[in-house]
Amino acid sequence: MIGLNETPLSVLAGEPFAFQVAVTGTPAPQLSLSDAPGGMSIDAQTDLVTWNTGAATPGAYSFTVTASNSVAQVSKAFSVGVSAAAPALPAALSWLLPLLGACGVALRSRRRASPDQSLRVS
Repeated sequence: MIGLNETPLSVLAGEPFAFQVAVTGTPAPQLSLSDAPGGMSIDAQTDLVTWNTGAATPGAYSFTVTASNSVAQVSKAFSVGVSAAAPALPAALSWLLPLLGACGVALRSRRRASPDQSLRVS
């Protein structure tokens, strides 16, 4: 059985992406990653999916996480949206940064995966 909160995943191009997979099952399941964009990986010890988006073109990128043990195997496909990074402010206008921050203007927005997304193997 797979139980998930369907929170959308997103990241800015050029920013690192991290997604913590929460998995339960007895015996403890092993995770694997497939159909992922180049450079995306999963740490077998921490169940953390990481990806350095580098020069990824804005758009949707899919990947599949599979949890398996001696009792069952389940897979779940995910999609992460990569948005264009905010253009750099020309050096001649860098004096505006403290003013914009003082006014509460957000120059960048980052969304991370919700930590309650989980895979259950039973």
